[in-house]
Amino acid sequence: MRRITPNNTRTTCKQCSIVCRCLGRNLSAADIEENLGISGCARVLHKQEHLFDMHQPFHSLYIIKSGAIKTFSTTHTGEQQVLGFHQPGEILGLDAVNSRYATTAVALTTTGVCALNKDEVTRAMRRSSAFLEQIMEHYRQELFQEKRMLTVLARKDADQRVATFLLSQIRGCDFFNHSQAELTLPMSRSDIGNYLGLAPETISRVLRRFQEAQLIVVQRNRVNKINSAGLYSMAGESVWLDECSCKQRQCAS
Repeated sequence: MRRITPNNTRTTCKQCSIVCRCLGRNLSAADIEENLGISGCARVLHKQEHLFDMHQPFHSLYIIKSGAIKTFSTTHTGEQQVLGFHQPGEILGLDAVNSRYATTAVALTTTGVCALNKDEVTRAMRRSSAFLEQIMEHYRQELFQEKRMLTVLARKDADQRVATFLLSQIRGCDFFNHSQAELTLPMSRSDIGNYLGLAPETISRVLRRFQEAQLIVVQRNRVNKINSAGLYSMAGESVWLDECSCKQRQCAS
């Protein structure tokens, strides 16, 4: 088990290339730093390094700048339940309960994060309704994704679950900026299966079926030539493209 190493570097929102995808949709970088008194602390995690652990005292929110992070909970018998795979622009730590982290967060690949001190964030939310709304929007999105996953697990078969999972992984703005889009899945088939309530062998079989149906092309942990229309039809995700268009507009604004 690898834990985070002390490689912190103070950074500013003005230097960040993804500010539009985290706190900067309704606020400028100058507002965040100068008016609200928030500055981030950049960290780099290596693969399998822990960002925080379940029940550890809550001290910071973390914005993912690059890479990917898996969150999971652990039962009293030591079993892990994967709860999410997180991409650049997402905020981790919003689900802290009683001043302790509710999950464990582990890097799936080399990952950059920006740590925001919880006291600075709390003061900023009191000073600025726009900042408070931005934090709440992230929290609402997190709840929406959890609700969607409960629906997936309760009502959808294996093909629909995997299709929904692939769509969730390609929802970021960067994906749509490439004519030859390629998706990297840094998580293992076992982790995907744990998340979707399926056996790893089932995940592999479904991906093979999708490739035979020309929905995707799979090369180890890379997925390309993605037929997004076919995938969202398979998943029953009729609003998926509208959500992605909305995210594109937010990043462009």
